[in-house]
Amino acid sequence: MQLLTPALGLIIWTLLAFLVVFFILKKFAWPSILNGLRNREETIAASLATAERIKEWSDGRGWKNLRMLSSNKNTYNTDYFAEDEKQSQLPALNVFRKTPEGIFHFYNTNYKRCHIDLSTNLASHC
Repeated sequence: MQLLTPALGLIIWTLLAFLVVFFILKKFAWPSILNGLRNREETIAASLATAERIKEWSDGRGWKNLRMLSSNKNTYNTDYFAEDEKQSQLPALNVFRKTPEGIFHFYNTNYKRCHIDLSTNLASHC
């Protein structure tokens, strides 16, 4: 029955400990968490907008089999420089080319460093 009716001193000390931890986290942790969420939100929005632009661009050229693949759970992003040293993802575009000898990496660009005008030659340099 003591668990259901704690003493007043226990309630006060528990509340005080909670408030101290809450204010420390609010001052030091919460701004970093919000900043990380904003950055992730911007990256996702940029990626979605880019995917739509690429789809429109490929449809305009009659490409019906353009495939977009995920790099989840593999080393693709680090292998093709789409992640920085902190493992933060960078918006990037990679183009592969299929030949009789196989499928080969043809072109890469990172959108943070370079802007691509998809109405022109995709493989043009910045």
